[in-house]
Amino acid sequence: MRARTTRTTRVAVAGACVAVCATLLSSCAGASGAATGTMREDERPQVVVGAARLDAAHEDVLMPLGAFQLQPAEYALLRRASDDLVQQCVARAGFPLVFPARSSTEELSVTHFSFGVWTEGRAAAYGYGLVPRTAGETAFETDLAGGDRARLAAVQDCNAQPEASELNDGRESNGVASNADSESWLQMESDPRSVTIIEAHRSCMAGHDVQVADDWSVEGFESMTVEQRIATALLDVGCKRESNFVQGLADIAAAYQQHFIERHATELNEERTQLASLLARAEQIVGELG
Repeated sequence: MRARTTRTTRVAVAGACVAVCATLLSSCAGASGAATGTMREDERPQVVVGAARLDAAHEDVLMPLGAFQLQPAEYALLRRASDDLVQQCVARAGFPLVFPARSSTEELSVTHFSFGVWTEGRAAAYGYGLVPRTAGETAFETDLAGGDRARLAAVQDCNAQPEASELNDGRESNGVASNADSESWLQMESDPRSVTIIEAHRSCMAGHDVQVADDWSVEGFESMTVEQRIATALLDVGCKRESNFVQGLADIAAAYQQHFIERHATELNEERTQLASLLARAEQIVGELG
């Protein structure tokens, strides 16, 4: 299944100007200003095989713009720091609260480019599903939502405090790198070189009597049993490997990202510097309160 994330978990530097980002991105269409879908062949950046690095162990696809964006461990750090601040704030209000250990679900959603299930381990264990939330998380959230309203109000108020809010905002996505990331995905999708790969994957799946829709989703997925979903996901992984789906498409997107980086390194580096300051503060909070 196609799983291009909206990446609401990606970093946004406070006050990032969307209008400026849009202006910067427009230059990626080429000197002639052609729209992404109508870019001339001679304007398309050259694809370098292996420019995108597949990290199967962590089910991530490492892209050039990733160097300027929030990474899973950094996302977890911001969330941990925010949890620690809220926990302390709520305790001062008279409501002792201990956040449970977090699952990896949110960190996995930080993945810059997700092509659905593409590792056999994930397909065999969960089919097309995400890693389940921990029992502690589920129990905690159920208790919080159905418990003392005053305690719930205190948690909401503490989350809205300036420092916790800044850390939470740091996990949102409006920055120059994030917008360029999203734009490179659109450019990759419209690139004729991608069409060949996508059609090869679709043909492979059809050979197993599985139809793939235009949005890369498997048709009839909702009516499948758990066992059928797992079996189909394993077929999907095999077809992606056979068609070079993940590496091929990621390399095409990486070409557009590198094209952007070469022209906007100053803006990207400034954004990363601001992010580094926020992460340093988060590390300090965890050290003091964790």
